[in-house]
Amino acid sequence: MIIMFYVKLAFRNLKENRKIYTPFFCAGVISFVIYFLIYTIGKNDSIVSMVSSELFTRILKMAIVISGIIVAIFLFLANGYLFRTKKKILGVYNTLGMSKKHLIILTFWEMFFIAMGVIIAGLLLGNSLSSVMFIIIAKVLKSEEILVWRFSSEVNLKVILLFVILYVLVWLFNSYVLLKTKSVNLLKGEQLGEVEPSSFKIKATIGVVLLAGGYYMAATTVSPIQAANRIFFAVLLIIGGIYMVFVYSSIMILKKMKQFEQVFLRISSFISISNLLHRMKKNAVGMACICLLGTAVITITSATISLYAGLKDQVNKQYVTEIMLSMSKVSMQDILEINEIIGDYSKENSGIQKKLGLVTYKVDCKIADNTIENNSSISFVDRDYGVVHFVDVESYNSLVDKKITLEENQIMIFTNDTSFDYKNVSINGVDYAVIDYLSDMPIYDTEDFQIAQSYYIICSNPLIAEPNHLNEKEDKSYSELSYVCGIEVDESFDKGKFVEIINSYMNEQQIRGDASYREKTYEWQLAMYSAFLFVGIAFSILFIVMMAFVIYYKQISEGYEDQNKFKVMKNIGVTENVIKKITRQQVLFAFFVPLVFSIINMCFAYKTIVKFLMLLNLRNTSLFALCALVTAIIFIAVYGGIYGLTTKQYIDIVLKQD
Repeated sequence: MIIMFYVKLAFRNLKENRKIYTPFFCAGVISFVIYFLIYTIGKNDSIVSMVSSELFTRILKMAIVISGIIVAIFLFLANGYLFRTKKKILGVYNTLGMSKKHLIILTFWEMFFIAMGVIIAGLLLGNSLSSVMFIIIAKVLKSEEILVWRFSSEVNLKVILLFVILYVLVWLFNSYVLLKTKSVNLLKGEQLGEVEPSSFKIKATIGVVLLAGGYYMAATTVSPIQAANRIFFAVLLIIGGIYMVFVYSSIMILKKMKQFEQVFLRISSFISISNLLHRMKKNAVGMACICLLGTAVITITSATISLYAGLKDQVNKQYVTEIMLSMSKVSMQDILEINEIIGDYSKENSGIQKKLGLVTYKVDCKIADNTIENNSSISFVDRDYGVVHFVDVESYNSLVDKKITLEENQIMIFTNDTSFDYKNVSINGVDYAVIDYLSDMPIYDTEDFQIAQSYYIICSNPLIAEPNHLNEKEDKSYSELSYVCGIEVDESFDKGKFVEIINSYMNEQQIRGDASYREKTYEWQLAMYSAFLFVGIAFSILFIVMMAFVIYYKQISEGYEDQNKFKVMKNIGVTENVIKKITRQQVLFAFFVPLVFSIINMCFAYKTIVKFLMLLNLRNTSLFALCALVTAIIFIAVYGGIYGLTTKQYIDIVLKQD
């Protein structure tokens, strides 16, 4: 009988206060569905086997973990706003005689109904949408027979378990806060201003330093490998910096504004600044969340769309011929044997139209301005790292069918380093004149061009790669003989069988190398980038929902907090037009500050993101820039729409007549 009392009261609370509970419920359902879809992709064997990439598998596993963490943070963040908003309701019950123990039981049944509704709705939508999603992906990839969706009890049970745990933790957290909160503060909590943080000037300075450090790391990235190593730390610095700058620097700015009487003593400015100081930390945390979520939406959406849209162009640049073979740390005997196998296969099977091969001395070098030096201790994560291929001019002539002659001190260079344009270059202490910078080569190691600053140096004697050839040094770096081969074939040629024979031979002989062909690479990369696109869009939707929720509850909770204040102002003669002007000032401030910082974050991160995407074969930087610009415009429109709708709710609340 007692239990039914709490059940009925909880159900009535949810019904009567649906304005504040509905967004929390919807946020839970959307979070459940998005996590369910990501988990379904990550655990589907047909997708994993189809792509057959260790990197892809690792990224999917990471996406499952990250999405779970984000969902947990989101539910706790949403609960924080909800709990602050409903404190007054709990305070009324407490005043009417319900003890905190009874309130905890009441909140349990409220959370129980919400969790049950989220799980039931989430399971129905999740399973329905996942089956539709697999049909769409299978049609896009033309793999209806391979890519299939099957109901997975494991996926359903594990997602349910996660959300049950999360809602239990949320309820336990609420119970703890309820026990620690004084009864009087349940009724008047929103009227109490926040305590000014201690040492906020020092913390503001630390925030600026962290933010500047993150921006510096992002802006000074020069290679894809360096981007992969830096991006995580840069993101952490920027997140910490944004939070501290918003929370503590905003207090400094607002307190400075109070000192300017011409600004502060105007009615609209006085009320706006006082309101912001009254809830300084809550305001700042909300804006910091909006800023970081906005940056994440623009970055993830533009990156995944550009990867998918630019796939054909990426594969064509990766494969200058239909079949590509690359070998490193090999002897000339290894190269001759591989070419003999290719020749024997060509005699037995027609279809090879053209074969291009290039032997180079490959060296890891330190590149400083116009100086190139062999360096055995340098690593690909170093800023001045470069991969140098020394090519004999005769080999280059046979490749391009020309008769170029070079003096002993003359070289030609083909590089992906656009800033390297010196007329004279020093190689291991000897000066050389650059007579030409080549815009293209018929064949080259596209993988090196993809991950690092690469230089092909055509010279009369490729032994300039060896420092001991020119000057005596005890510590020398040995050149590596490398070979890259490109083969054009007709449509009847069995590319799969040919590549399998070459790779089998290299594996048997323990030769470092790989053979692959354009069509197969396009197929598995299409599957991988399609999954990336879906996961990216899923994350973006989740972040937008989070952002909308933060904005909505920020506006609603502040509206109820400000309602009595504006009522008093109207009683002392402040007109409704002035109140509307004040609300517009507050809203514009809360709207533009996160938006401006989101765009600043994106501008500083642009270089690092571009370099990182090169690891995934995206070299078309203009495509990514276009996607980022279009995404930013759409985001601003969506963001503005959300703010416009929630601002109307805020104004309606503060101007509500009793």
